[in-house]
Amino acid sequence: MNLSRTLKLTLGAIAAVGLISTAQASSFVISTDKTTLNVPIPPLMFTGSIQNNAGTSFNPVNLTAMIDTTPGHAMLDLLGSIQANGPGTIEVCLMADGFTGTSPLSFGFVANGVSTHGITLSDTLLINGMAQQASTNTVTLAPGLSQGVSNTVSITPNSSPFTLENCITITFGAGGGTVSFDKLLGQGVPDGGMTVSLLGIGLLAIAGVAKLRRMKVTA
Repeated sequence: MNLSRTLKLTLGAIAAVGLISTAQASSFVISTDKTTLNVPIPPLMFTGSIQNNAGTSFNPVNLTAMIDTTPGHAMLDLLGSIQANGPGTIEVCLMADGFTGTSPLSFGFVANGVSTHGITLSDTLLINGMAQQASTNTVTLAPGLSQGVSNTVSITPNSSPFTLENCITITFGAGGGTVSFDKLLGQGVPDGGMTVSLLGIGLLAIAGVAKLRRMKVTA
């Protein structure tokens, strides 16, 4: 089933929500046990594919960046969707520099998945390349539709300006599947309600298309 069009429209709608300003230097980093892709930003959206050593294809990999380095309004938001045709692990990161100041940051992590054997996601926040343990969350999505977790962390960078990095490691079970996710890091409480709704709408649309195609085949 080709989900590319539906997922692109969903991510496009999400990307339209909120202020986007590109940091001084930023990139997407996508890696498996076979290869690593480093994709400079801009553009703020990436669509591509990557494989692992076992021959699993992660295609399409759709990523969207929302970045704002304004003091007092720092935001680094990694949104994405990935379809896998088999088991395996993929890591996707959004990295940007040019952030300044010291203040508490909140983050929300939301994930929805469609699979036959479940999907596990683990997200980590890094500052100047150092993982912040308090910000690491792991959630396993059971077959069907599920939603992730959220947390609040206090960040004290040891230099200014500093670099922020969002990394999400995704492990697909046998049969692969499709997952959509959003990791939002920002000052104040992340507005996760709109994102959750859009993620849900996108996956419901995917499920609807699949059901209609099955009905046509049966008929």
